[in-house]
Amino acid sequence: MREKALDSQRYSVHAILRAVTDFTRYHTAAISFSAQQAETRNTAGFDRRQDEFRGLAEQERPELRRSLREVLRTHPDFSYLNLYTPDKAQPILGEPFRWQQGTPLASYRQGFSHRDWYQGVTATNAVYVSEVYATAQGPLVVAIAAPVFDTDGPDRKMVAIHGGILRLEALDKFLQSISLGQTGFSYIVDRKGMIVAYGGTSIARDQQHSLDQDLIQLVLQESDGQIRSKVLDNPHGGARRFITFTRLAVPDWVVVTQQSEPEALAGLADLRRKIGLAALILIGLSCFAIPLIVRILTSPLSQIMQHLRNISGGDFTHQLPAATLAQQDEFGNLARVISDMQRSRCKMETDLQEQLQLAARIQAGFLPEDFSHPLLSVRTIHSPFHLVSGDYFGYAWDNDQAKLSGFLLDVSGHGVASSLQGVAVNAYFRHSLSFSWTLPSRLEWINKNVLHYFTDETYAAAIYFEFDLVKQRLTFATAGIYMFLAASGEFPVCIKKPGSLIGISPSPDFEEFSIDIHPGDNFYFMSDGIYEQLPDIDNLPIASFENMFDKLREIADQPGRRDDCSALCIRLQPN
Repeated sequence: MREKALDSQRYSVHAILRAVTDFTRYHTAAISFSAQQAETRNTAGFDRRQDEFRGLAEQERPELRRSLREVLRTHPDFSYLNLYTPDKAQPILGEPFRWQQGTPLASYRQGFSHRDWYQGVTATNAVYVSEVYATAQGPLVVAIAAPVFDTDGPDRKMVAIHGGILRLEALDKFLQSISLGQTGFSYIVDRKGMIVAYGGTSIARDQQHSLDQDLIQLVLQESDGQIRSKVLDNPHGGARRFITFTRLAVPDWVVVTQQSEPEALAGLADLRRKIGLAALILIGLSCFAIPLIVRILTSPLSQIMQHLRNISGGDFTHQLPAATLAQQDEFGNLARVISDMQRSRCKMETDLQEQLQLAARIQAGFLPEDFSHPLLSVRTIHSPFHLVSGDYFGYAWDNDQAKLSGFLLDVSGHGVASSLQGVAVNAYFRHSLSFSWTLPSRLEWINKNVLHYFTDETYAAAIYFEFDLVKQRLTFATAGIYMFLAASGEFPVCIKKPGSLIGISPSPDFEEFSIDIHPGDNFYFMSDGIYEQLPDIDNLPIASFENMFDKLREIADQPGRRDDCSALCIRLQPN
């Protein structure tokens, strides 16, 4: 019975561990993503800081301030956001502006380079979560900071530090929602023994520092990432306590739950009494009563198992019966933990959906618009399978030399991970459009710089092309996207050439190919999300640019597709 009671506590600790980890990752990702935006990287006007405003005046950099306000709107647990100089961590700009003005003048002039978040960011060149500290207004907070680089290239330079102050009050509310009876409660401590969040109601915040420091030191010393349990004497007298604890990786905190031994065992004792009573009844009843009794005993567990099956299938709309949630036994404890996890997950799903929609709008801003010129025109298609996509494309027109250089990129998979990998690889492709190198040399340079973004199971496919309208030549190199369609009497409708994938090998094999082009020719570069759905190529309206574009758009918008769909359609204008 003791082990089963500890199992119930382990369920609670695991639920808290996942919720706190998701809470931290969610807000860390928000700061990291915000630090990569073009408005954040733009340092224009940063040198106009004034002591009077503790940085830039309120009317300075309105687009950047609007961007920060959008982050605050979608992440209300942040008190404020700020930008700091990379050398002394002096404030540059903050939102809300009243927080910016609230910085003491001496602190503003000195900077915040002595803070652990600054030292963590500059030491790792990555996002960093600070130690816990209390603000002047009272609530406990952590600072989340990320480096801001001018570019994504190998010679990137840190131009600022972007940070946010994250309130931890939400963790208090979550811990209070985890029911552990009359004597049980949960709390989180940092590596210095400070109470980060507290789930009980009988100990006020200003009294938490006296919360059994011997126990806190014990769990700090013995926690190693595994969920561990102990039965300990109460130093203040009274019943012994069941203690369960585990350590988080980031931030370095320990989650603890405790409950008096009598209460922890009471629910199990009640269950044992029920089982004993059922055994006596079984002796006196005929066999037809056995299924009924089993059903009575297992009905709460059956309801819980069915509820878990609904959740595992993605259905978060159903709720456990109120009677099951009200039970004061092991089934009731388990049901309440699952219900708390369900509410937390639903909130995170809603927040995540809002973030994905914001990311989709930002990604759309990375892609160039359609282009029209007396010599040629470019039409584009971009249709993510989810809200965000691993497909990217770009092109650049050189009016003096009458050249159009461009690329189409398709990162393996589809969703957030592919989109983030695509952001990095797309930046290198766009940067290389200005190079005078051969196309294979550009692809080799890109591959070398993006290898570390990919795992053994991920990669990127691409095709790089250059139209020279003076020499009337199309030069191209393939990197996994090995084919494209063309409408011209000089070559086949479908042109296929081999080429290594990007992100697989440090020594890829890229080759340059070229063909003659003529006014009136049409070319269609597409990701495999479209190519794999094409009907018989011989029956496609390739010679009619508008009809072919409409056909590709129809394929990209089909509800039954299973991949991201993108295309670059290029028409050389007739003489």
